[in-house]
Amino acid sequence: MTTAATDTSAAATACQTTHAAATAAIRCSPTSMIVTYPGTATITWRLSPGVEKTVGSPISATADNRASGTEDDHSAHGVATQAMSSIPNRNTDAARSSGRSMGDTHAPYASNWIIGIVISPRIVATDLDGTLLATDGTISTRTRNSLKRAREAGAEIVFVTARAPRGVRELAAQAGVTGSVICSNGAIVYDLATDEITTSHPIDPAAGRKIGDILAEALPGVGLAVETGRNVLTEAAYTRRVAHDLAYYREVACVFEEREPIVKLLAQSSGHTADEMLAAVSALMDGQAEVTHSGVDGLLEISAPGVTKAVTLGRLCEERGVGPHEVVAFGDMPNDLAVLGFAGAGYAMANAHPLVLAATELHALSNDEDGVAVVLEGLFR
Repeated sequence: MTTAATDTSAAATACQTTHAAATAAIRCSPTSMIVTYPGTATITWRLSPGVEKTVGSPISATADNRASGTEDDHSAHGVATQAMSSIPNRNTDAARSSGRSMGDTHAPYASNWIIGIVISPRIVATDLDGTLLATDGTISTRTRNSLKRAREAGAEIVFVTARAPRGVRELAAQAGVTGSVICSNGAIVYDLATDEITTSHPIDPAAGRKIGDILAEALPGVGLAVETGRNVLTEAAYTRRVAHDLAYYREVACVFEEREPIVKLLAQSSGHTADEMLAAVSALMDGQAEVTHSGVDGLLEISAPGVTKAVTLGRLCEERGVGPHEVVAFGDMPNDLAVLGFAGAGYAMANAHPLVLAATELHALSNDEDGVAVVLEGLFR
């Protein structure tokens, strides 16, 4: 794999500064960040356009399988977890210097870090699972109250999630959220009031078959499923089931022969972590699709080229005349990275994937500690 040469430009310097504390295996150029996991894989991540310190989708990868079978945890996730443990959380430092706890409802750390980045946010863009929702899938009273306060101040709450529309309706009602939500990693814009999919960016059927061939080559025995926007088509090898979605599954012989929209292609492998799958597939995809994951073990999520949460959020903001500097965003997984880079203030949750923590300067408390609520309370007093 070709790696970036040493670069002294402002973009590279800023990126290096952000990631230097994480691990010596992270290097940056003006357009990409290269993450090398010792003995396992190297992934090149594309820097989000116009954002020097945040990465978007992976654009290439190489894997070294010689490390398999070792006693140490050399998986991409394991190595990153060990490396990230030494990263200083600048928000925590700010809170400590103020003499207040991060758990204090009125702790100033959130607003201190927002000053000069986001002024009077007009859009609060938030992921759901692992971010706004507690681990048990609920929305806490404190979080509901913080969203209400933001709405009363004039901000629009926009869910930006990997979930399909059916997976957000009840949650939106609980949270008092109305209007549009971004679903299926940006492939769908869904109107809560009308229960209609207003925008959809599916994978071209012919391209879907090619992607399926790539997945079969990289991950022998992989199981495929297709999210259509309303239902889930599954092949026999795809065994994952989500309890609240059971009524929407339909097993088929081949997902590419059903003449239904391929809003999102799902790939399941019981023998790999999602990080390992991402490393294996990204090297072969060559721009034919956007490949990411949202933290589900052994599951990749694949969208049409150029379809990401951030791209769709950017279009929504443009329609509303809202600039990135008027957006505050929250997320925890690789599929949230570009959104956190797009927003004037992008917060990684304390429970986020190590790569997300390394790529973002702003960190919130975990989802089980009402991290989103704590930040919003500081912004909307």
